[in-house]
Amino acid sequence: MKPCKQSTIGSLYLLVLILTLFALAPLSGAANTDNRELQFERANRLYIDGKYPEAVRIYQEIATTYGLSAELLYNMGNSYAQDGRPGRAVLSYLRAIHLSPGDPDIVGNLQLIRKEQGLFQPERSIAQRALHLLEMNQWCLAAGFTFLALTILHLGCFFFPQLRKRRFWLSILLMSILVISSIAVFYRYQDFHDGVVTAQDAHLRISPFETASSVGILQEGRVIRPIKTHGGYTLVEDPSGRSGWLHQDQFELVVEN
Repeated sequence: MKPCKQSTIGSLYLLVLILTLFALAPLSGAANTDNRELQFERANRLYIDGKYPEAVRIYQEIATTYGLSAELLYNMGNSYAQDGRPGRAVLSYLRAIHLSPGDPDIVGNLQLIRKEQGLFQPERSIAQRALHLLEMNQWCLAAGFTFLALTILHLGCFFFPQLRKRRFWLSILLMSILVISSIAVFYRYQDFHDGVVTAQDAHLRISPFETASSVGILQEGRVIRPIKTHGGYTLVEDPSGRSGWLHQDQFELVVEN
């Protein structure tokens, strides 16, 4: 009987341990949230006091420990901008926009630093402006809802014959929206491959070697699109269509792999 008694006690101990862990889990989560908020407030105070490098360091620690958020990236971008690091500021704002599309504060500060640094963007065509009305995830939702509506429409015709008279034109309308949304998703997906120049005097080279001749300099904060890599260099293209090889230490992807 002794082994059986020990087994029962062990089971009870295990049950108590599991229940205790479940009970402490919310407290642990609350403690983590409190720690994050304390660090966040500390970084904000450093920013207000003009200690921008120290503020950036705390923001980065928060990102490493608790993950990224639009608010964190926005504050980090502000700190970089005040610290005279426009490349890192643009990078932070662009990352924040991916997490919070259309946020007026983030978009406004991004436009402001680009204006201050002379990082003028090429004029977009009407089609490009239309495709940028929504972010990729929003276009995905539009495509998904349109496909669902199209499916419901065709299924509904079996139960509501009166819909058949309007099915053709409604189908044309929904199919058009679906096609446009799909094209927009593909177009906006390309933005996820963009990078930002984070180094001063980033030289574009004619080939992927340190000794290769320079074909120009990319300004810090300029958005570029990587094409292919070779060794420590990446062939990139800027919005004006100029291309060349850029060392991988001189830029960073907006959406990290």
